[in-house]
Order: sequence, then structure tokens, then C-alpha cells
Amino acid sequence: MKRTALLLLAVIALGASGCYSTTLKNGKPIGDAPLEGDQRWHHGFVGGTSEASGPYQLSRICPEGWAEIQTETSFSNGLLDVVTLGLYNPQTVEVKCVAGPAPRETASSALDPSQELSAPLRGALRQRRPEPPAPDQSDHAVSVPAVRP
Repeated sequence: MKRTALLLLAVIALGASGCYSTTLKNGKPIGDAPLEGDQRWHHGFVGGTSEASGPYQLSRICPEGWAEIQTETSFSNGLLDVVTLGLYNPQTVEVKCVAGPAPRETASSALDPSQELSAPLRGALRQRRPEPPAPDQSDHAVSVPAVRP
């Protein structure tokens, strides 16, 4: 009987913990995921009254700014909370960055198609181009080809 009551209490506690999420939006368009990964666990202790993760460096994660932050207590987060009797309270945090500015086309990239090539290919093209001859330091005269009418 005692074992059944304890199991029933654990099931009720797990069900009462529930899965929930909170989303913060600042109205800016969402871009690509951050380089570090966009989902992580935030660690808390003693019913969430003490934080172990500390604040996230949003300026480092999203240099252009954040667009959306979602905190969620998933099933696995709630299960760990119940198993540890409320001593450990993880939450899943997802950060979505603002869409970066669209790359602008400069005059040089519009005129030079090699600007659109990958870096290794550009390097190979540079190596194949003949270098102009070095100017002769002793002679300052410039030869101009004759122009015929």
C-alpha cells in the first residue's frame, strides 16, 4: 500500500510539474541559428531560486541582436526536477538571432566576377596571372606608343 501511494504521488507530482514554455519576442526578423548552437539547458537549484548557469552573453551569441528567446520546461526537464525532489531545476533555452543585414554589392564586386569565387579559386587565379614587370629605377622615361590618325 505504501509503495503504491508513493508511486501515485510521484506520478501526480510529475503530471503537476507540467511542460510549459515562455517566449520573448522583440519584433525583429529571425535569422539563421547562432554559431554556438541555439538550444541549451539553463541550470537552477532549490526550486529555481538559485541559478547555476548565470546570464547568457547575448551580444556574443547574436552580434546583430536577438529576435526571440524561448524558455521551456520539457518532459525531460520536469522528470529531472521530480527525480531530484526539486533540488535541480533545468530549463531548455532557445535563442534566435536577428537576421543580419543583406550583403551589399560594391562597385568592385559588380565589375569583377572573380570576387564571387571561393577563396581557394581566387588564390589560384592570382597565381596564374603574370605579374607586371617591375619598373626600372634608373630610367624615368615613359615610352608611349605612336598613335596614327
